[in-house]
Amino acid sequence: MVKEPQPSFPLPGKSKLRIGWPARSCAPFSAQRVPVKNILLAIPCLLAIAVPLYNSDSPRLFGFPFFYWAMFALVPISALFIYAVYRLDGGK
Repeated sequence: MVKEPQPSFPLPGKSKLRIGWPARSCAPFSAQRVPVKNILLAIPCLLAIAVPLYNSDSPRLFGFPFFYWAMFALVPISALFIYAVYRLDGGK
């Protein structure tokens, strides 16, 4: 006898319980809090992809255009954010 595959979505009249899903994921996303750690890690990523913020030639620093030294400055800034998340996480 061939077993029919079970749909991943609830059928009308059937239970809405999804096997294997944690109970907290059933709440809408807006009701869940975003951890501070995720926000701190997202800031340097968003700064790196926000190219229009630093896409300019001036001011120059030691002959380097602003674009290059802003990218070089973003490396230690990102490291500081990662270190802050490490400390918030208890050094795990």
